[in-house]
Amino acid sequence: MSTVSRITGVVSFVALLLGCQHGLPSAPSELTTGIVIYRHANYLGESAHVTSDVKDLEDFVGPCERTSYDGNGGSTTTREWNDCISSLRVAPGWRATVYEHDDFRGESLEMSSDVANFQLVKGSCDHGGLNDCISSIRLHRP
Repeated sequence: MSTVSRITGVVSFVALLLGCQHGLPSAPSELTTGIVIYRHANYLGESAHVTSDVKDLEDFVGPCERTSYDGNGGSTTTREWNDCISSLRVAPGWRATVYEHDDFRGESLEMSSDVANFQLVKGSCDHGGLNDCISSIRLHRP
């Protein structure tokens, strides 16, 4: 098998893996519905617009890389939003509840206004507050 064939095979495999995850829309210029999640504090870094409940942020392509190992020396790296949120904006009239675990479980926080830094929010995560510790989101429409 030629080097080009091997590279093409690897690229196809990676594209197949990435195709298993869904992307979230990017942040709108004017927030009128839902919330916008940000990778970094103070609304910096990659962002995504969320307009419905998210049961597991691991299912959505995002800026944080996760590597899992199969026990046979192989590994798979994915990009996702799970445990990757440091700030959040809330559209007027909307409310959001963020959860530490998937399926709306674990420590939670309900908010009706923006949160510039989840490190400053009361929480028990290793990163401080709820920073990089959110795995599911429930939205409440006006």
